Amino acid sequence: MGLIREKTVGNWQLIARLDQIETDRHGRTVLLFDAIRDDLIDWPRPEWGKIFGDDAPEARKAFALVRAMPDDTAFAALSERVRPHEGQWFWLELAPDASTGAMPCEYAALGENGYSQHIQGFISGLDLLIDEETAPQPRPLGASVPTNKQKGQAVKSAAAFPAAAPSFSRIGCPPQRWHFSATKITVRDVGQAAFVTLDLDLHWPSAVGNNHFNLRVPLHYDAGWPVSFHDDTAPLPQTLNVQPGIVVLSHWDWDHMHGFYRFAALPDSSWIAPDRPMGPGAGRVAQYLHKHQRLWRFDRKRLRLPWICILTANGPPKDANQSGLAMVVKLADGRRALLTGDADYARLPSPFATDDYDFIVATHHGARFAGHVVTPAAPGCRAVISAGLGNYYGHPTLRAMLAHARAKWQLEATFERKKQPRGDREWP
Repeated sequence: MGLIREKTVGNWQLIARLDQIETDRHGRTVLLFDAIRDDLIDWPRPEWGKIFGDDAPEARKAFALVRAMPDDTAFAALSERVRPHEGQWFWLELAPDASTGAMPCEYAALGENGYSQHIQGFISGLDLLIDEETAPQPRPLGASVPTNKQKGQAVKSAAAFPAAAPSFSRIGCPPQRWHFSATKITVRDVGQAAFVTLDLDLHWPSAVGNNHFNLRVPLHYDAGWPVSFHDDTAPLPQTLNVQPGIVVLSHWDWDHMHGFYRFAALPDSSWIAPDRPMGPGAGRVAQYLHKHQRLWRFDRKRLRLPWICILTANGPPKDANQSGLAMVVKLADGRRALLTGDADYARLPSPFATDDYDFIVATHHGARFAGHVVTPAAPGCRAVISAGLGNYYGHPTLRAMLAHARAKWQLEATFERKKQPRGDREWP
């Protein structure tokens, strides 16, 4: 269970990164902030190592996700002031009761199982501190109490992707006598989230005699689980058989990485991830992995191996969805699968955007996307949508589903659809 015991938020102050701006199924704007409680930080000399590394309940509850749901008038007023976009940092003031101009919000504190419970409140104050597109280099904090903007700069620096994390390019190729093969892809039913597991078989010869060794290693592409705002889309019972292995993280959105807090095997896995700006909560995960030597920076356009190719989508780095990591997986018989995370197919580097595939996981939970749909190797190849029915955003959209159907993909989903019960989807 989470740590929240209050029935509503208090008069709290937060430093928060605007991670997502989405439109819900009713056409309303939804803002998602990754935040840390300003009133729980010991200014002017915070011990960032302790704040981000302490696993005690009181330390965890400083981290929170805040989902704001402004009405059209409040969002128009906000837009006139700051033109909100992803990558801005704000100072937020929360209150339990509504006031003129306040935005209703939901607040989820970090608990033992992640962001698993939320309470209601209002954002009564909001000031822009930093815009990552124009932010100057931060200066060290002085001995006096810092301004809110200086606090924002300090939190942003503390939450950044660890600069000392090793580059994945430093890993040498496996010995030529080692043989990897991908045998199965499982698109896991995790509700409104994304979690795909590849079964990899490793064979290598003994140094003595003619013996061979075999080992099955799981490779997880994303490791998502619904945060509390979408907890009602999670499967029941809320358990998965997750084994430690390798995680390739497409990007640092919570619906792609929240499994870190749900499954004990994931903090013990090695993570390959893009170096991108992130909020305090995501930074906490990155710093834990780096501290335990389990985080690798993927800083290449592509890495091609006989059975897999990891790609960096070619969108602008400030756009987490469109600059994340995608994967092409090749089975022993030559069939290929495409996993894109939340990136549009058109954002894949050439020639992958125009190749054909035998299996895909539909981009961005079946949300709207720009450009074309990739081509199936033959009509009727399967495309799986990973989403949870009843989610706030209305995924999948009819427009996206029709686009895949017109491209001759056979659509399936992890949720119940066309008399097929919800559940994992396996290929082949």
